Amino acid sequence: MSLKEAIILRIKKMSNKRGTLIVREMLEHLGKLAIIALVFYLLASYVRSIEKDTRFQNIFLSRDAALLTNALYGAPGDLSYTYSFEQLDLGKFRFEFKRLPNADGTHAVKVESEGVSKSYPYAVNIQDNEDFSVSGAKSIKFSKTGSKVVPSRNE
Repeated sequence: MSLKEAIILRIKKMSNKRGTLIVREMLEHLGKLAIIALVFYLLASYVRSIEKDTRFQNIFLSRDAALLTNALYGAPGDLSYTYSFEQLDLGKFRFEFKRLPNADGTHAVKVESEGVSKSYPYAVNIQDNEDFSVSGAKSIKFSKTGSKVVPSRNE
C-alpha cells in the first residue's frame, strides 16, 4: 500500500464517523462569529477614538471661526457677535487670529488643543495687522467697528 492510498483510506475512515460533519460546520460558524465580533470591536474602537480626537475638532473650529471672520468682515456696519458651541467646551481650545509667518499678508485662525494645532486662512483688510489670541473662554465675542474685527474672550 502506497502513502497516497494510506492517506485516502485514513480520510475515508475519519469522514465516516458520526458527528464529524456537524462539528466541522459548527467550527466554521463559530469562526465566522469570531471574525464578526473582531471586526465590530475594531470599528467601535475606531469610532470612539474619532469621538475623543481633538484633531477633528481643531479642523472644524478653525474652519468655522475663519468662515465667521470672513462673514463679519463682509458685513456692512458695526456689529457684535458671540460665538459659542454647546457640544464642545471652547475653554480647552486656544484660538489665535494672526498673520502667517511664511505667507505674504495671509492671516489664519489657529486652533490649538493638547499640543495639536490646525490653521485655516481668512480674509482681512490690508490695514489690519494685529494678532489676537483667545484661550480658556466659554464663548468668543467678535466686535466689528468700521473695518476692524476684534475677537475677545466672553464669559
